[in-house]
Amino acid sequence: MPKAIIILIVILGVAALFVGGYFLFFHHPMPELSSDEQAAVDLLCTSYIDQTLTQVTEKDVERVVAIGDRAVPYLVEAIKKDELLHPYRKEDSAEVISCLARIGTPEATDAICLLLEQDLGKREGSMYAIVMDRLTAAKALVLLGAEDKAPLLEKVLDDQKEIENSSEIEAGEFAGLILKNELDENPSERLEDALDMLRTGEGQGPIDGLAWVTMPDGTRTKGSSDRIN
Repeated sequence: MPKAIIILIVILGVAALFVGGYFLFFHHPMPELSSDEQAAVDLLCTSYIDQTLTQVTEKDVERVVAIGDRAVPYLVEAIKKDELLHPYRKEDSAEVISCLARIGTPEATDAICLLLEQDLGKREGSMYAIVMDRLTAAKALVLLGAEDKAPLLEKVLDDQKEIENSSEIEAGEFAGLILKNELDENPSERLEDALDMLRTGEGQGPIDGLAWVTMPDGTRTKGSSDRIN
């Protein structure tokens, strides 16, 4: 057999092993969903990537929450895809964080942390969106009692302190951020409170105040509270 053919067979064999190994160890097929479930997931994922989450209602999110863990891989895929398409987001992700927190499984909690990890070190784009995502995610982790995520939240806290003290962020812009949210303290102080509560296991409870808040008359409206009630 000619040497060139032997080399070609070896190369093809190695390639086949590589492709087979990828699908065996790294490629995980998506969970099967019904047509209605797929439509609900697609709406949330597409709105996230298109940065039109403001059009998503609480009922839309609840439909995805009802799917449970089977919806999480789709949301993770959307989060990763959006990071490639939009390294610097213009809008916050409160609706997605709220959905993942309501699902509340370890996989869903890891997805919330993925959002936090993506924003570490970012100094461009909407700092408002980054800060609000951090406050919303921190509250979600506290409510879920995700004590094992404290090391990540500590990294987020350190990064937030750098942002607040950095000359890269104009004082006027950061002051405007605080005023816009009517904060009586820097976001890092709220993150520090959340980290303390996470470590001590305090503040666990029902997921509320993430993307939607309850008004005094009992109605639900779009909004977010980073306070732990």
